[in-house]
Amino acid sequence: MTRAAAWLVLAACASAPHRAEPVGVTAALPTEPVPAEASRPARTDDPIVRRALLRMSVLRSLSIERPVAGVLLSRSELMAKLEQHVASGYPRHAIASEEQFAKLLGAIGRSVDYERATFALIDEQIGGFYEPSDETLYLPSDLDSRSGAFALVHEAVHALQDQHFDLKKRERYVEGASDAMLAQGCLAEGDATSAMADFMLEDEGRTAIDVPDSTLSHLVDEKSSVPAYVQRSVFAPYVEGTRFVNALRRKGGWDEVNRAWTQPLTTEQVLHEDKWAAQEPALDVPAPTFSGLDAAYGFVEIDQKGELGVRLVFESWTSKDEATRAASHWGGDRSALAKDGARAALAWRIRYDEAPSPDREAYARGAFEILTRAALGGAAAKTFACAARAPSAMAIARKGRDLLVLVAPSECAALERWSAAVLSN
Repeated sequence: MTRAAAWLVLAACASAPHRAEPVGVTAALPTEPVPAEASRPARTDDPIVRRALLRMSVLRSLSIERPVAGVLLSRSELMAKLEQHVASGYPRHAIASEEQFAKLLGAIGRSVDYERATFALIDEQIGGFYEPSDETLYLPSDLDSRSGAFALVHEAVHALQDQHFDLKKRERYVEGASDAMLAQGCLAEGDATSAMADFMLEDEGRTAIDVPDSTLSHLVDEKSSVPAYVQRSVFAPYVEGTRFVNALRRKGGWDEVNRAWTQPLTTEQVLHEDKWAAQEPALDVPAPTFSGLDAAYGFVEIDQKGELGVRLVFESWTSKDEATRAASHWGGDRSALAKDGARAALAWRIRYDEAPSPDREAYARGAFEILTRAALGGAAAKTFACAARAPSAMAIARKGRDLLVLVAPSECAALERWSAAVLSN
């Protein structure tokens, strides 16, 4: 995902899937369903919100610094509020670039309206959201008491996070920083979901860290009209974030999670807790240029996707297991999207960690072999493969520990010359 992935994380942050109703909870906070389409104004003394904050303050070990307003909205009103939040915080060009990026790589179809597909998924799943700008917790009025309780405590944790770690600052859009923004989203969602699981399991005398991580999985509905890439992008912060937070809790409790909020974070560190413990930084990768193409392309955006963003795209080309292997040992990356009038081109340079001797290029070589077969569907030369498919050709090249993915409305020979120019730097 590109830096516009941040608005997807925002949408995911607003989602507490309510169709699955785990067992083991005997103290749902709302005592009865609220009539559909009912709404009421925000109240800072709302007793249900106050009760949720008190309960989660204890379970999450974060003090309540100030009251939080609560409001019930009809589902249509809630979605309108969420869309307004996204529009005010995330530039239109960032969302448009994310759509272009996904389409060029074949992650979504060319006829898909990326933004509307995402909001359609959110509309199906939304259980509420916390709005940092007005410190208000919003819930849909059509949830039953059990689902409403789970959504309420999840969002109450976000309110506590805001009071201690300043979500207002953390959710700001940062140009070219998809990886860091997605990592922060994973931390926020993993934190809230892990604490919510404690609430759900409390009557059984268990906590989230007593549940095997194998129970966590991507919630992709193959029958859904929403593209699988969009579904994976929205749900990944919950799944990977919860794994990460649970790993930190097993190591040092909630204090270790609090420490994660104080340090820079990458999605590589989210996926590999040992790399977070070592504070392994992302490698600096130069942005690809377009000088190797004949047309006069001008940059639209330059971004860093991170290991999770890389893996989500690779899952569009191959199985989850193969995609995970191809994305593992990510060291750093830089993507560049450019346009020449109506034509668009993409260059994505991924640098892998150095493998143990004697084959120090083994990680990059393994990824090249997986991806050329999966994405291009044929045998490849040792360092370059290309498939010409209208309206654009796609090529994958490798030099040393660098992998390069190129997409442009050009012949494969032109892409090969372009790859040589990019990888010469």
